[in-house]
This record gives sequence, C-alpha cells and structure tokens, in this order.
Amino acid sequence: MNIRQHQGETVHLSYVDRDAPEISIEEVRECLSRTGLMERTSFLEVCQSVKAEQQALSPAAVLDRLIGDGRLTAYQASEIRQGRGLQLLMGNYLILNRIAEGGMGTVFKALHRRMQRVVAIKMIKKEVASSEAFVIRFQQEVCATARLNHPNVVAAYDADECELGHFLVMEFVDGTDLAELVKATGPLPVADAIESIRQAALGLDYAHSQHVIHRDIKPANLLRDVSGVIRIADLGLARFHTAASDATLYCAETSAGGIEGTVDYMSPEQAVDSASLDHRADIYSLGCTLHYLLTAAPVFGDSSAMGRIIAHRERPRPNLRELRADVPVQLSAVFERMTSIDPAERFQSMKELVAALDAIPGRCEKAEREPADLTILLAEPSRMQSRFIERCLKNLGVEDIFVVETGADAIDFMSRTPVDLVLASHQLPDTTGVELAQRIRGTVRWSRAAVLLMTSSQLPPQSMAALKQLAAVRPLSKPFDEGQLTQAIRGVLATEVPEPTLSGLEDTKVLIVEDSAMWRRRMREVLLQLGFVHLTLAQDGAEAVERLNEQRFDLVVTDYNMPRMDGRQLVAHIRQQSSQRAVPIVMVTTEFDPTKLEDVYRLGVSAICNKSFDPQLVRNVVLRLFV
Repeated sequence: MNIRQHQGETVHLSYVDRDAPEISIEEVRECLSRTGLMERTSFLEVCQSVKAEQQALSPAAVLDRLIGDGRLTAYQASEIRQGRGLQLLMGNYLILNRIAEGGMGTVFKALHRRMQRVVAIKMIKKEVASSEAFVIRFQQEVCATARLNHPNVVAAYDADECELGHFLVMEFVDGTDLAELVKATGPLPVADAIESIRQAALGLDYAHSQHVIHRDIKPANLLRDVSGVIRIADLGLARFHTAASDATLYCAETSAGGIEGTVDYMSPEQAVDSASLDHRADIYSLGCTLHYLLTAAPVFGDSSAMGRIIAHRERPRPNLRELRADVPVQLSAVFERMTSIDPAERFQSMKELVAALDAIPGRCEKAEREPADLTILLAEPSRMQSRFIERCLKNLGVEDIFVVETGADAIDFMSRTPVDLVLASHQLPDTTGVELAQRIRGTVRWSRAAVLLMTSSQLPPQSMAALKQLAAVRPLSKPFDEGQLTQAIRGVLATEVPEPTLSGLEDTKVLIVEDSAMWRRRMREVLLQLGFVHLTLAQDGAEAVERLNEQRFDLVVTDYNMPRMDGRQLVAHIRQQSSQRAVPIVMVTTEFDPTKLEDVYRLGVSAICNKSFDPQLVRNVVLRLFV
C-alpha cells in the first residue's frame, strides 16, 4: 500500500501485507515480548478476546485487533507479520512508522523507550555509509548540528550505530514538507510562499553563523508543522564548513546517486567545485525553492540531469511575473537576485535576503490569516462526518463554524453571510462539489471564500481541469486527520482580488466600527483587498469616539446597531461635536426601513452599504468618495 510520505501520516488498517508468509502465533508473541510492545499476559488476553468473537485464531486476526485497539501501528504489524519485528528496535528507540525514503536512507517515526519522547530517525543506507570518509564526516556533522538551537531548524538529539547501520535521531515535526504540500494543494499563495522562504532564511542565517552550510536546500527539506512554522531538515547531513575539513568531506547524497533529486535546486558553482562553495549556495537553492512554491515546477524543465545543470549555469532565469500575474514586482526582483549565476551578484547573506522580503508591500497583512480567524461553512450531508470535522476545527481555535447539508443551502447562506472558507463534500444531495465551487464563483460575486472539496476518491480528469480554472479551490482527500486538515486550509487560503487594487489609498486612514469580531474581519479584509493599508478597529461607538480623539481619519466605516453608542449616535457625535466633522462616513446596516435610513442620511452619512459588505459595492462607494 502506498503511504503518503510526511510526518503527520494517517495510518490505514489495510497496511498489513496479506500476501506475506504466515508466521505463527507464538512467533508473534515472542516478537512482542522481546521488543517490549506487549507482555505475555496481555497478549493471551487479546488472543482469548479474538477467539471469543471468531472461531479461527490467526496471527493476522491478532495483529488486526492490536491495530484496532491502538496497541500497534499498522507499520509495526506489517513488519512483525513479515518476520522483521525485531528490527523495530534500534538501540533505545522503538520504531512506530515509516515516514519517508530518500537517496541517503529512510526516515522513521520512533519512540525513546525510557524518555517516552517521539522522535524522527534517519537510517543511513549501508551503501552510503560504507566508506571510512563518510563515517568521519557523519560524526563531525552530527557534532556540529547538535550545537544548533533555533526555532526554524529541526534539532538533532542523538546519533548511533546498530546492526542496521548508522542513524541520526532528530526532533519529530508534526506536519508535512513543502514539496508534498505543493503536490497536494498546488502553488502556494504569494504571501504564504514569501513567509515560508523568510522563515527558512532565518534558520539558515543562524546555521551559517555557526559555520554550517546546508548544501541541499529544497522543498522536501523544509517542513511546515501544524502551527505553520517552517523547520529546516537534514542539517545533520549538511557539510560542516571549516577550512580543515574541506579537503576530506564530500557530498554523500550525490555520490549515492541522489543527484537526480537535487539538481533542480543546486547552485551553478556546486556542480563544478563542491569543495569550495560557501553560504551563498544556500541562497541560490532557496531561490529555486521559492520558484517551486509559486509555480509547482522547477526553474528549468530539461529532461536530463545534465541538461538542468547546464541550464542553471548558462540560461537566463524565468520572469516570475510572466508565470504568475499576482507576483509583486519586488518579489520577482528578489528571485532574480537570489538565483544569479555569479555568487557575487546574489544577496550576500540571509539577513540581507530577509530584509528584502520584509520590504515587499502588503506581505504582513496577507500572511497573517490563521485558521482560528476564519468563518467556515461546512457543507456535509453526513452528520458523523460533520461532527468529526467540527471537532477538528474547534481544536484549531475556529469559533465561527456553520453547517449545511446541500449545495443550495450553502449558496443561500453565503449570499447573506461572509465566509472565508467552504469545506464541502464532493457528493452533496443536490450537486457535486465541483459544481458548488463553480456556483460560488459565479453566483456570489466577489466572494473571498476558498473552497476545499473533500473526496474519498480521485477526481476525474474533467473535474480536475474545471478546478484549475477556479481560484482558491482545491481537493482534500479522505480520510484526513487534524494535521492534514490544517495543512490543507493553509494551502488553499489566498486573497481573492477580482478587480485591480485601487491606487492612491495607501496613506488613507480608516476607522472601522463594528461590535462583531466576524464582521470586523470581513470589513478589514475587503478594505485591504481594495488597497487600504492603515486600518484602525473599534468595537462600538464609544470606543470609536476615543480613537477619533487620538488621531485624524480620512474615512469612518461604522455599523448601525451597536452597544453603548450605536451608529446613529456616533454619526451625530462626529457631525456635531467632533473636530473631524467633515470626515466621510459609510454606514453598514441590515436596516431596510426607508424612514430610519432617511434620518441617517439627514445626519450626514456619506453612503450606506448593505451588511454583506460586498466588495464590488464597497469599491463603487470608494470610487465615488475618493477618486
């Protein structure tokens, strides 16, 4: 069975290999006892329970029961059934699951038996670790990495050797690598890609200060945990950069045949003379990684490894803005400089790169949307499924969750209430998830809602083609766990900009007055989308008066019904008592009584906007007031 390779994996009961040679019940018991997985008494109790429920007592039935009871992982059961159960022990560590396999070896999720700490173990392939030079290099680099302590670097805990070979023990990161994330969800939102590269640059800046060069930066070596933090992996296998070691150390990844997986991110000088490269090679590789995060493709697409190596040394770099229209000019320039052929023309340090990324306009505002800040609509006909998903969302801190069962109900709800994300089952009673996504984009104009389509099977080619034509709509494969749901949400979130940002609003100061946190977020995001930057929030009219006394504003956007001081009273205060009597005021309300609205207009409101705060309507109001 194909297991998805990331550290927050979902375990499937069907992992056990039914075609493997049968082992005896006694062999299963002996293996469980010797590995410390289960005592003899507990094993006999499980056997008795299985016999009570079915006549035949078999190793497969016992192992299935242990998986179902949570006493074994599916991977452990598979290894035991195939007679490799004792290999689950690696010194003080007990293997729980296999996470991934690469050119240098296999990564496992494991448990330190005494400390009960979950870790990741990289077992180095014997053919890679067969030379004395490698052993020397391995020991030196483990010592170097053990000194590293940074929030964006995967920590190295231990290194040892067992019958299976050399292994490195690292911090376990509950999340997925960026290569898998892009494969699953497509290119990242621009702000998300910038933030990922920025965090990686911070970690690499620290590593460089400790004289450690990674030499193999690529999306697969950048892990994102469930809280969104980027962690650099495989620094324990990086090249320990000192003058004394330059002559003896070499790249085991390349010599082991791993070059095919790394040439897409390898600097031109690394392919020529890997012994003399410096920290600027990591800057180049990080630039190639940025290209992949934004386009889901390598910088150069030549079929052969040698063709790609030559391309990195000789060919002009692609223009990111020609590949993706929403890439800012400043980010395109950063990419070109990161991937300059001549190291002297690149950023000369990661600090310099971070400063350039921080200077890109709008980066912070667009990157700060977290799952807990979202209003989510769940379209799921199964009550059992919807309860599970609601529980996952609440664990992520999401408070605004609304549940419907049909596509029609979803469209009706969105026409009345702003939604940031729609989680929709692909099979709804009245429509498909793809059709719902198309209706959302076509019916609810300017909807900023991203859409995750939950499907238990591969979507047909025509459905996938339709999804690619829709912005911020991605599939999410079932079954999924909380960590995978978090990653999918982060991957699909992107700011929809149906119309170009209005120019000339960057210095305009806006006061938003609204007692509902959900509607305040809606107003803020729509105004940011239109090009406003300086936004101040107030929860009611009384707080708004305090803000007005503190600074001057160019626009006030206020709700009508609020506690302490409502919108009508706030407008009266501004027009009659405030020092900012001429400031334009936009009233946001669900009120339809013409008499009341006429009273509001007489007070001096500049415009009235429906509570949905539809971006196109707001845009028209802004054009009338400021352009």
